[in-house]
Amino acid sequence: MARRLLLVLLLLFAGCYGQLGGDRGRAPSDDDDSTADDDDAVDDDDATDDDDATDDDDATDDDDATDDDDAADDDDAADDDDAVDDDDVIDPNDQDDDGDGWTENDGDCDDQEGTTYPGAPEDGGAGTSNGDGVDNDCDGVIDEGTNDYDDDGDGFTDNDGDCNDFDPTVSPGASEIIGNGIDDDCDGAVDEQPICDCPSVSSLPLAMDVCEGLVSSTITGPSSGVQTAFGLYGPRGGTCRMIALSTGVIGGSVQPGTDFGGFLSAGDTTTLTLTLAVPAWATSFSFDLNFMSAEYPEWVGTAFNDFFFANLTSQAFNGNISFDANGTPIEINNAFFSVTSSSALAGTGFDGGVGGGTGWLTTTSPVVSGETITLEFTIGDVSDGIYDSTVLLDNFQWGTDTLTDPNTQQ
Repeated sequence: MARRLLLVLLLLFAGCYGQLGGDRGRAPSDDDDSTADDDDAVDDDDATDDDDATDDDDATDDDDATDDDDAADDDDAADDDDAVDDDDVIDPNDQDDDGDGWTENDGDCDDQEGTTYPGAPEDGGAGTSNGDGVDNDCDGVIDEGTNDYDDDGDGFTDNDGDCNDFDPTVSPGASEIIGNGIDDDCDGAVDEQPICDCPSVSSLPLAMDVCEGLVSSTITGPSSGVQTAFGLYGPRGGTCRMIALSTGVIGGSVQPGTDFGGFLSAGDTTTLTLTLAVPAWATSFSFDLNFMSAEYPEWVGTAFNDFFFANLTSQAFNGNISFDANGTPIEINNAFFSVTSSSALAGTGFDGGVGGGTGWLTTTSPVVSGETITLEFTIGDVSDGIYDSTVLLDNFQWGTDTLTDPNTQQ
């Protein structure tokens, strides 16, 4: 029994061993095909895996592209951020530092001062119309339009007393132009005579009211002086002084008078010479004279005839400018020599039948604006020195008369 069992086991073992060895040399069976199919399936899967790997690579590439795009987008975003940053930078000149509504880029020339900006009042907002030395309205000009600005450039402002700061010919430094109806010198009076001989002067030109244009003056001869009065005669035009030229002693005896140079001598001649610059606005001048002589009445119509000349050297006229309608110079044979009553001559030395005179006369002469003229006032004896004569001169004025020739009026 035991032997049978052992034999069966051996046979079984031998059979299993033989089957295993036979499988190695025989053709594949259907089962083998199935196995192959299974292997192919595995290979297909591998291919699929490769494709998947490719797909994965592509996906990776896509991801890289996406990443690149994202990076580009990030760069663009960064650029956009930069642009925003540039816009966010504020120009300090666009800030209104003083709160006046204007920045430096708007033209505010002092953005630390609230009263300084384009269009601001030039008085600094004080409401006084006075300047403050600051260019408040930022136009490059200081204090224009205020009382401290010289609008017409004549050297005077409203606060300096300029009564018309838009007319350069009107100011406290201007000369009064007689006859134009304007207060040229801003003293509150219109066409008043300029006064330069008050309260007291010793200058002959000033005493006869040569207040403007005097270049020089000389006096020759024995007798001249400044007078406050001569008998009943006083200064003309409300001034304080006048002058006298004489062939003898002023206020002394005139008949007999004083002979400074002897018979037939020129020693009794006195001459005041003025060199004058004619103002740019003037076209004429005038002065007042009053001639008195002791030659009257004895020597009327004779060679014993004292004289007064006013000799002008000008582009407008040359020669004596004081004469009557007949052209006769100022002397005792002149038509103006008509004041002979003692009462009219009281206190002059020519009263009491001693002499006579012309009374006050006014000589007016043309000149050329801006020229320099010479004017000589001369009084002298003729043929004798013992009968004296005197002339009073005053009220010199520049004027705007339109004249061709000089004239003298009583």
